[in-house]
Amino acid sequence: MGFKDLKREYIIDYAKKMFLSRSISEITIKDISSVSGIGEATIYRYFSTKENLAIAVSVSIQKELVKAPITDSNKNGLEQIRDFYSLFRTIFVNNRSYFKFISEFDSLYLKQIKGSEYSLSLDVFFDMFMNSYNLGLKDGSVKKNKNISVFYYTSTHSLLELCKKLASIDSPLKQDKAINKLDEIECLIDIFISVLKA
Repeated sequence: MGFKDLKREYIIDYAKKMFLSRSISEITIKDISSVSGIGEATIYRYFSTKENLAIAVSVSIQKELVKAPITDSNKNGLEQIRDFYSLFRTIFVNNRSYFKFISEFDSLYLKQIKGSEYSLSLDVFFDMFMNSYNLGLKDGSVKKNKNISVFYYTSTHSLLELCKKLASIDSPLKQDKAINKLDEIECLIDIFISVLKA
């Protein structure tokens, strides 16, 4: 990795810490510059806009998630799919601010990132899921789904939206307070697993 790449990663790391601890809309390039010690002009030279920096942060976070061991090769396909979905729960427990970040990121920038590195970085998760699904078909732990792509996107979008909602609000409603947030996430995972189970 060259000096330019190291500097780019350095800026992304500082922006990531700041976006996750507060919010994208609250943080300015000037804030990142003063905390990181990198001049504003340099940050703009690397990213040109705060939007581009936020996209780079999001891609960086997704790359970190992919590095985490999500599935165990000693498990059958259905167990690996459960592990895949359980990643949402693990992130919720260990880094709830990630879901707040994604919620804000989606509302600010999602319409503007067609064909970007961000969009392409999401394909890795689909591939991971499909590997586990295909293994499950082979070992008999999952049943054939006529449109597994639709199932994948519906299930992951549902989990993501639930986690974003649960991470972003502290609801005053007694109904929301009566149920443990982790139990809600587990319940949704159980529903998806029951649909796939052979």
